[in-house]
Amino acid sequence: MKKIYALVIGILIMTNLRGQNWIPKGEGKLFDGVAVMSMSLVGDSVIWMTTSSWAVVYAQMPVPLTHLIRVMRSVDAGETWQSLSIPESIGRISFDILGISRDTAWITTQDIESGRGRALMKTVDGGDTWKQIFLHRSAGGYLRAFDQQHLICQSNKYVSTSSDGGLTWSSDTLTLYDQDEYNLLVSGSNMASVIGDTVWVGTDKGRVFRTTNFGTSHSITQATPPGYTILCISFENHLQGMLMYYYDNFTKYGLMRTFDGGATWENTPKIPASFISCNLTHVKGAPGTYILTPDSYSTNQLYFYTKNFGETWTTGGIIAGANCNSVQFHSPETGWLSAGFFDNDSVRYTGYKWASDLFSSLKNPETPALTFEIFPNPARNILQYSSPDLLQIEHDVSVLHPDGRIIISRKTSSNELDISALPNGLYFLQVATDKVRGLQEFIKTSD
Repeated sequence: MKKIYALVIGILIMTNLRGQNWIPKGEGKLFDGVAVMSMSLVGDSVIWMTTSSWAVVYAQMPVPLTHLIRVMRSVDAGETWQSLSIPESIGRISFDILGISRDTAWITTQDIESGRGRALMKTVDGGDTWKQIFLHRSAGGYLRAFDQQHLICQSNKYVSTSSDGGLTWSSDTLTLYDQDEYNLLVSGSNMASVIGDTVWVGTDKGRVFRTTNFGTSHSITQATPPGYTILCISFENHLQGMLMYYYDNFTKYGLMRTFDGGATWENTPKIPASFISCNLTHVKGAPGTYILTPDSYSTNQLYFYTKNFGETWTTGGIIAGANCNSVQFHSPETGWLSAGFFDNDSVRYTGYKWASDLFSSLKNPETPALTFEIFPNPARNILQYSSPDLLQIEHDVSVLHPDGRIIISRKTSSNELDISALPNGLYFLQVATDKVRGLQEFIKTSD
């Protein structure tokens, strides 16, 4: 009996120690009754968060004309925080934020039909002042950056893109969406995932919307059974990603994964035994590693992780006192978990900082990214590609099928490839030297 008692105590101690991997930061900086809806990390030190009244968000009624969005900002890895009100946003709430630098950030805003409209707002002075940049129905959901010039925002069937850093925008209404189909916004920065020129986002009908070529080509796939809602989605590369869904009114949950860029989905072999409502993200730089953290609907404070793409899951521990929402990792060493809803009796932390080397041994080798252009795209017979790093240099070039199979592989010093024998469809071109490596998507066509 003593041995069993000692074993139980040991397990509890180890669980609590693992829970201390998340260190609370920013005590007392958040206002009562607000939730951090979304978060954006810029490097290791800069964190942007957007907050709104949880009562307003939960009610899904027109936003009161007195409601004010506040942004939280830290430039010293969470040691100190600024709480910045946005008078320009009055009468709106915000579901997403995109940090560009320590001084520049964007937020999406919407009024839930109160009359103020949906708009993208931007600051270039660290959040002291904000300017409305783009007023459109697409500006009320998520906002992602493919790169410094290409941006996309979407709210349900409405989508807009920019190719000049947000100076101008073009908009579209998606016929792929059903009239009553929606993206779930409460997971904030975990509602949509961007890799290269591709974004994935889930819907309340269990479908995954995928847009490629910087938001110009669209497709939608039934991932879960109809009637399920996708809450979070995260990709680690163009092919492998994972999503979390719920059904029966937030009482049952599940996880799915894809090996082919979201064309097909399967349930993960295992799910955590005590898995309730969580947010999900890939740990950047650690292949196959994903983490589940408690959200504002969770009835426990456990977090879980997998290092083998969902084959098995480990209980990380208890995040004591946590009421959380979005989770993001900039690297295996740098991660943040934002605050969720707080009532007047809660201990109010702005967020929880990852403080562990648990994922560090899984880091990708430090291979710098190769940036290159593909043309034409779509292509019929000859695919050309160019980069200053490839001038007359011997390199490896491969064509990958969306399921990961290598279709073509060769070593060359030429910057063109004959693809005439390929069937029509979507492929990936991988180009690598001994110093850099890059991956781009292209379409083979006979038109």
